[in-house]
Amino acid sequence: MVLATAMVCGGCTDDTQGLDGGIDSSTDTDADTDTDSDTDSDSDTDSDTDSDTDTDTDTDTSETCQPDSCDEHAICDDSTGLIECTCNTGWSGDGFTCTDTDECNAGLDNCDINATCTNMPDGNGFECTCNAGWSGDGVTCADIDECSTPPDPCPPYSTCSNTLGGYDCLCDYLECNSVCCSSDSVCDTLGDCCVPGTCTSLGHEAGIWDDGCGDTIDCSPWVSITGGTFWMGSPSSLGYGDETPEHQVTVPNFDIWQTEVTVAQYTECVDDGACTVPNLGTATYCDLVTYPGWHNWLETGRDDHPVNCVSWNQSRDFCFWAGARLPSESEWEYVASNGSDEDLYPWGDTVATCSFAVMDDDTHTEGCDLDTTWPVCSIPAGNNNDSLCDLAGNVWEWCEDDKHGDYLSAPADGSAWIETPHLAHRVLRGGGASYSASFQRASKVTV
Repeated sequence: MVLATAMVCGGCTDDTQGLDGGIDSSTDTDADTDTDSDTDSDSDTDSDTDSDTDTDTDTDTSETCQPDSCDEHAICDDSTGLIECTCNTGWSGDGFTCTDTDECNAGLDNCDINATCTNMPDGNGFECTCNAGWSGDGVTCADIDECSTPPDPCPPYSTCSNTLGGYDCLCDYLECNSVCCSSDSVCDTLGDCCVPGTCTSLGHEAGIWDDGCGDTIDCSPWVSITGGTFWMGSPSSLGYGDETPEHQVTVPNFDIWQTEVTVAQYTECVDDGACTVPNLGTATYCDLVTYPGWHNWLETGRDDHPVNCVSWNQSRDFCFWAGARLPSESEWEYVASNGSDEDLYPWGDTVATCSFAVMDDDTHTEGCDLDTTWPVCSIPAGNNNDSLCDLAGNVWEWCEDDKHGDYLSAPADGSAWIETPHLAHRVLRGGGASYSASFQRASKVTV
């Protein structure tokens, strides 16, 4: 408040001058005094007027909210007579200037630890989204079991393994260049999955060939066997009478065909006129009425299956054409048992199942559920130590020997036991596709 006081001096008195004026001086002095009194009265009036003006100035300066008093993202409040600005939710500042609040980086969100916080533009807050492998509203996220949720997220030849917030695909067999391969694959020269060709699938004759995967394959049908001494037959507590007594036999070195003779191989012999067509008689599995689909010679697409329904004489004819002979029974058992009295089967002492041989086991029907033979060498797990195939299962295999009731007087030098004249029956070994585990033993004999 401004106070304006007018001080007006009516004149100056001077003793010297007053003396000079005498009585006149006295009179003048009175008159001047009156004048001064009037002036003082005017001054008082001016003072009142100024006081009124001061009161009007105080009322006009009270603060009121205007459109531009605060930031556009703030609320203005003048209820106290002073302007107060407060930033809206999602915005931060002093109200006069407001900026979008980044709740995510400021740690103001309430997202789950397994969620991602996303700041929304224009002060619209934030959003919580569960990360991959987690489900929920973002505030609460739960692990997803991808492996139990169809479809299977993993590629072929792999198994899904659930992990926290995700899953792993574990290869069942082999991995090449981060790709899971089938059980019969190898990694080729480029590191990719590749299934090596076989002599049969590639259509090669004897010789060394490219297997299609950067390696070579020996298509010679012969495998060289190093001879030795072994115990032939079965203990009386395990085997049948014609498998006893156990006796030692010394087998010399010999070569043997790696696989059972295939339809394709036998066909060559027939085409050359050295072999005759397989039998169409009433023998088991050669009777087309009782056992349809078992006669491989008559079925299409069976070139790589073992030839069946051939007699002992027909088998000898094929061997003669191939420049060979049928194996002796002791030679056959020597390779089927790996020359060991501890191996009941070509692969060891694990009981025979469809994991090792084409057969009829406790959980599968004949031919491991196919009701027929399989292509030769289809189950490598059943091979012997020299990679000979199907010594157990698929088809029975002829030996050179006559069938005797026991091994009394049997030769001990690995030669065939043949009588003159021949006995009524010949030896068969190896079990077949329709026989159970006991018939797949290396020492099992039948006719």
